[in-house]
Amino acid sequence: IPDQGLSVRVYESDNEMEDMDRGAAHFKSTSAFDGNVGLSAHNINFDGSAGYFRDLYTLKPGAVIQYETALGTRAYKVETVTEIAETDWSYLNRTEDNRITLITCITGKPAMRLCVQAVEG
Repeated sequence: IPDQGLSVRVYESDNEMEDMDRGAAHFKSTSAFDGNVGLSAHNINFDGSAGYFRDLYTLKPGAVIQYETALGTRAYKVETVTEIAETDWSYLNRTEDNRITLITCITGKPAMRLCVQAVEG
């Protein structure tokens, strides 16, 4: 995320919590490249240090998110920054367009998550 000076590796394994200790975790139920790519990372790590997605809440519509994989590189523009229930997985549903969905916890709101969606463009 250039506006935040953030560059983070994305991991995918059977343990998303472990992946988030190393970087961002890819939701295996989402696309690896085409369609809706879902990623999560801590906002605050368990040791109290800043997580990779700490400043997601500061993103504004139009901000750019770049995603680079072995399949290619895409640039996405933020459309929404919203709070969702921790049980609301609808933002990770399949889509016809190429988008990236970033999800993290919200400090002081354990039942909520911050969700950022950006669309290729």
